Amino acid sequence: MATQPMIEEIRKWIKGCPIIDEEDRINVNYLGVEPSTYTIEDVPTTPVLKQYLGSALKQKNFVIASRVSYGIDELTNIANSGLYDNLSAWVEGQNKARSYPDFGENKQIMNTKTTSTGYIIEADAGTARYQIPLQITYYEKEV
Repeated sequence: MATQPMIEEIRKWIKGCPIIDEEDRINVNYLGVEPSTYTIEDVPTTPVLKQYLGSALKQKNFVIASRVSYGIDELTNIANSGLYDNLSAWVEGQNKARSYPDFGENKQIMNTKTTSTGYIIEADAGTARYQIPLQITYYEKEV
């Protein structure tokens, strides 16, 4: 039986985050223009950290980004920033609990972490794109 692509497994894992509203859409490599949408996007990286005989230590880097309401109202902007603080704390908690996406039998996840705080990447008078980078480190056995 073939396993799901890693990005789909990451998407399922993120959908389980209680900070993100169940009604909010989580896309892959696409972020719409309307508020309250999310995307998971691959980030270019060197996938192999260390090669072993019959296995390798690898990494999967990606960002979680969202389009949110944004403007002069400071309470809205504070809430947006707080969402990413809470998302970072959720990822840390998932790592401590060893609750990871399922990458399949030959891949054993070792660690999940955010590699930066959440930040605005673009903004206009009505919406902003926030994102936070994440990294998953895992061992992969050759099959």
